Amino acid sequence: MTKVLICLFLFVTVSNLFPQKENHKWKPLIITESQKVWVDQSQADTITAPVFDIWVLELHQPLLTVEGIKGKVMRSKSLYQVNVLEKCYNLKSVVYYNSSNTEIARFDYDLSLMNENNRFSFPVYEESVIDKIIRTIFIRTAEY
Repeated sequence: MTKVLICLFLFVTVSNLFPQKENHKWKPLIITESQKVWVDQSQADTITAPVFDIWVLELHQPLLTVEGIKGKVMRSKSLYQVNVLEKCYNLKSVVYYNSSNTEIARFDYDLSLMNENNRFSFPVYEESVIDKIIRTIFIRTAEY
């Protein structure tokens, strides 16, 4: 019994010392009454290449109902891979949270399995969230 308690104590202690948590520094991108979107500023500050990954956080009001997910979605955090030269992007990961800020679903997409010519599935439309991200990042260097 003592060995079990010691093992349990070590497991809990070690898992708390080395949590696997993503740390983001969110910066507002779009804050209007109808849309609230943030980007990970720490990621955005390091982008210099025309192909990059960026985390985007979005608040959903009213709450979303997503097929296959139990409960309502209040926030979603998405990792996009963006190609500025071709003006297109793809989704690498999406995480859904409920109103208690608890992760309720996570989906990861392996882009390495995709054909190189079709890796970026979605075009960047003017005034879209991805367009605003590109403009925010590359306005500093006037490369866009």
